[in-house]
Amino acid sequence: MSEKKRAALCVTATILGLLVVFTLFVVYYTDKVERDNAWLYDFSDVDPFSQPATEDMLNINEVDFDTLSRTDSVGRKAARDIISYREQIGGYSSMSQLNDIPSVDYIMYCELCEHFYIGDYKGVQTNQSDDEKININTASKRELMSVDGITEEIASDIIRYREMYGDFVALNELTQVSSMTSRLYGRIADKLTV
Repeated sequence: MSEKKRAALCVTATILGLLVVFTLFVVYYTDKVERDNAWLYDFSDVDPFSQPATEDMLNINEVDFDTLSRTDSVGRKAARDIISYREQIGGYSSMSQLNDIPSVDYIMYCELCEHFYIGDYKGVQTNQSDDEKININTASKRELMSVDGITEEIASDIIRYREMYGDFVALNELTQVSSMTSRLYGRIADKLTV
């Protein structure tokens, strides 16, 4: 085999090898992004913050460490943090207070809302009635900004999203707004309505 043919074969093999590596990288990265952001791709029609209670739900202010740590998505550290914060604030008055705990992420918060409730009311208790909540379909920028955590940029993005896609059907659609983070959504969800 001549040197030119050998060199061409090596270049071709190198290019094919790089193409295979690049393809594997793209496939892995795309799959990883979907796995890491699965909650974005898999929203059900039911808002986890307003699900009706079931008989197997427990009061988050009375639950012990072992029960918390055995809950899906909640590990020993988060269970310890939840109980410690509960003792620090004298008990939870709203499930959204769980979002103030750094070790509680959005997925864990949703799991907690599915398994626990506050006080005598089974389901997510809020300190506001529906009349006091801000309707994201009709609120002005100023009204949206009155909610602690919603900046001018986020309020503008909510209004822009509403103008582009129409009224929000479910509250969890807010997570589709470009500047809305899952942590912020979890913190403000109980102050908003559609």
